[in-house]
Amino acid sequence: MNRSKIKMVASSLLVLAAAAYLSVDRGQGRAQAQPGQEHHIGPSMAVVQEIFNHNCLRCHRAASPAASLDLSPEGAYQQLVGRPSIQAPGLMRVQPGAPGDSYLLLKISEGQQHLERGGRGRRMPLGAPPLDPTQIRLVEEWIMQGAAR
Repeated sequence: MNRSKIKMVASSLLVLAAAAYLSVDRGQGRAQAQPGQEHHIGPSMAVVQEIFNHNCLRCHRAASPAASLDLSPEGAYQQLVGRPSIQAPGLMRVQPGAPGDSYLLLKISEGQQHLERGGRGRRMPLGAPPLDPTQIRLVEEWIMQGAAR
């Protein structure tokens, strides 16, 4: 199988997994559990990293990343979570628990929210189709749930 077919299959599987995750009745974002045993279900950094791998690494790779933002598996978490945005002073790249205050989410979302919050540039990924709504929702859920590793 050639590289583009592998990428297409991997992206399709990611979208299917995300759709399945988002369609599960989690009762206020929580899995159904026995009394006293609440378990939080949500996307992990591994799921978010797959989105980065398929959509962002063309420009945001370790050697010389665009906007000094390395989204490679080795650098993404450290570069994002709790780190101030270079493009939008006053915002964090990812503010755990606060998707609306996370520049990453604003930058990949539809519209110009990132500009309204003091950022600059165009919607990401630059020069490629926007992330689909399911992928954006997964990033948002990950941030909302604390942006855990």
